[in-house]
Amino acid sequence: MTEIEITNLSKNFQYTEKDQNKIFEVYNDFNLTINKYEFVSIVGPSGCGKSTLLQMIAGLEKNYIGEIKCATNLNNKNLGYMFQTPRLMPWLTVLENLKICASEESIKNNSPQKYLDKFQLSDFSNTYPNRLSGGMRRKVSIARTFINDPDLILLDEPFTSIDLPVANALREDFILKAKESNVTLILVTHDLKEAIMFADKIVFLSPRPAKIIHQHQIDIERPRKLDGDRVIKEYNSILSNFPNILEGKI
Repeated sequence: MTEIEITNLSKNFQYTEKDQNKIFEVYNDFNLTINKYEFVSIVGPSGCGKSTLLQMIAGLEKNYIGEIKCATNLNNKNLGYMFQTPRLMPWLTVLENLKICASEESIKNNSPQKYLDKFQLSDFSNTYPNRLSGGMRRKVSIARTFINDPDLILLDEPFTSIDLPVANALREDFILKAKESNVTLILVTHDLKEAIMFADKIVFLSPRPAKIIHQHQIDIERPRKLDGDRVIKEYNSILSNFPNILEGKI
C-alpha cells in the first residue's frame, strides 16, 4: 500500500544578488512513491533540496507546484519530525519538553511518562536541557518524535555532531523503536552507511533541480550496525558500481 505519492513536484526559491531578483529551481517535475511501513533514506549532494522535500511532505513548506498525497491525514498527532538539532525548549524540563509536544490523548494516556521510561530518561525528568549531554538531548528529541505514536516519521540528519559511539547507539535504538511502532520512515542523510543501516530503499538525488538518479533496495537482515560487515559490503558495492553517486552523478 502506498503511503506517500509525490507527482510532478516543482519548487523554486527566489533570492537577491547584486540588487537583482533571481530564481533557482530546487525541484522540477519530481516524482516519488513511498510504501506504507517502508524505511526510505534520501541521499544527495549538499543543497539539492533534501530538507526542503521533508518540509513539503510535512506541510511546513506549501509554496510548490504539483501534488503530495499521503495515505495518512497528517497532523501533529500522526507525524513525528526530528530535525538536525534537538530543538528543546531551554526553559522547560525534560518532562515538560515531552508534554509540550504531546496531544491531549497522549497526555490522557500518560505517554510523556511512559516514553521517559521507554528511553531511560526517568532520572532526568526534572532536568533542564543545558544540564544534559548532547547525546541525552538527542534522546529526548527521539522520545518527542514518538510521543504521539505517529504513522509517519521524518528525520533530517538528526544524528550529526555527536560522538560516533553515542550516535550509533541512538541510531540502533531509534530503528528498534520504529520497527516496534509500525511506522513509515524517511531519513535525509549525507552518510551512505547510515542510509544503508536505516533503509529498505535508498533514493539517490542529483544536484538541483533534483531528480532521482537511482533507487537501491537494501535486502540486509536486521538488526544492522553502521560498521557491520554487511553494511560495509553493501556500501562498497554501491560505490563500486556507482563511484560518483554521492555527487549526484551516475
